[in-house]
Amino acid sequence: MSALALGLPADAKGAEIVTALADARQREPIPPVVVERAAAPCKQNVMTGDAIDLLKFPTPLIHDGDGGRYIQSFGMNIAKTPDGSWTNWSINRMMLVDHNRLACLIPPPQHHPPPVRGRR
Repeated sequence: MSALALGLPADAKGAEIVTALADARQREPIPPVVVERAAAPCKQNVMTGDAIDLLKFPTPLIHDGDGGRYIQSFGMNIAKTPDGSWTNWSINRMMLVDHNRLACLIPPPQHHPPPVRGRR
């Protein structure tokens, strides 16, 4: 799949993919194309406020031992503290709890809060 995304044949070898990725870093960036919201396929289904219903998304139970259904397997979660003093970025699975809540596991060794200001 990544070979095709790089414009290589589907059967490209690992070394070819790595070389293409390294070469791409030297190319000029591709400018973004602004698409009006009405024409953007990714904006077809927008839910806000009380209309949010995560149960409308197809969310499979993939593994027999899982505690629930997971809406993402490799997604970025960005959570800010209530006072806005710190933001945590993480990649983890999000388990569907109900119509507007997701849960995830963030073990203590993988969660590093910011240092207390004025201390080292």
